[in-house]
Amino acid sequence: MTAVAGDVSHDVVVVAGGSGSRLGGAVKADLVLGGQRLIDRILAATGQARARVLVGRGIAVPDDVVVTLEDPPSGGPAAGTAAGLRAVARPSPWTLLLAGDLADPASGIAALLTAAAEVDAAADASDVDGLCLAGDAEHPQWLFGLHRTRALRAAVDSLDQVHDRSMKALLSPLRLRTVPVAADTVADIDTTADLDRWSARLGTTAPRVPRMRGDTAQQARWRAWVELAADAVGVDPDLVDITGIHALTKQVAHGYDRPLAPVGAYLLGLAVGAAQERGEPVDQAALRRAIQATLADAPPIDPEEES
Repeated sequence: MTAVAGDVSHDVVVVAGGSGSRLGGAVKADLVLGGQRLIDRILAATGQARARVLVGRGIAVPDDVVVTLEDPPSGGPAAGTAAGLRAVARPSPWTLLLAGDLADPASGIAALLTAAAEVDAAADASDVDGLCLAGDAEHPQWLFGLHRTRALRAAVDSLDQVHDRSMKALLSPLRLRTVPVAADTVADIDTTADLDRWSARLGTTAPRVPRMRGDTAQQARWRAWVELAADAVGVDPDLVDITGIHALTKQVAHGYDRPLAPVGAYLLGLAVGAAQERGEPVDQAALRRAIQATLADAPPIDPEEES
């Protein structure tokens, strides 16, 4: 009997908590490629999953997708994986683990499901805890794999802590098989060059990604002024993320209304101060994403205002 990929009962956990530092602080899952956000491309390819979980904040998804976040935030991919597993009330036998910035995940997901069906049908099925795709890198793609849920949860429980632990540390103890695929099957979007290359491949133009301009000398000059201004008002200059603030103001200016761009930056500053007062870790990337997410629900601009 031929193994059928559709027979593999699975959930999916998408870990999308990266800061997008090489993209000027942009939310990578929200980047548009081929007319779709990266997260929408992932969700379109995971319709067979029983439960779908997004680990991240400030990313709009359909109502049937469970949204969660590691606690404390910015704990890294292993912590994100643990949070995603906890969010599934009735786990399936297999769990698909995906990064939130994959460029074209459909064929890779199909390859994993086919391989898992073959494993389930094999006599030595119990010898395999999980499957990871392998492109042209020497190591497995840790956040593009399909794992037996029981083994994956056991791996999480075996770590002394999941915060700031790598996916390699989490998954290496498992009995893994790699599934060879073409390099582009496991490609992700880390830089504007990646986005431009994939947009050209799909015959589209990549939307401009907000990022800080200026050469090294100009950035040094900006930082020197920030330090002077921060000292003048008694603020820690290390809390002033020029790149992130620049990205946020551009998102507000181009995504909603230009005069509110500095207001968005001011709100970010208030949120950072409030988190400090509460004694909480300051996750500026998450705060920026939360502010950016409100743009989708902002009152529409009256056309007469723009005339």
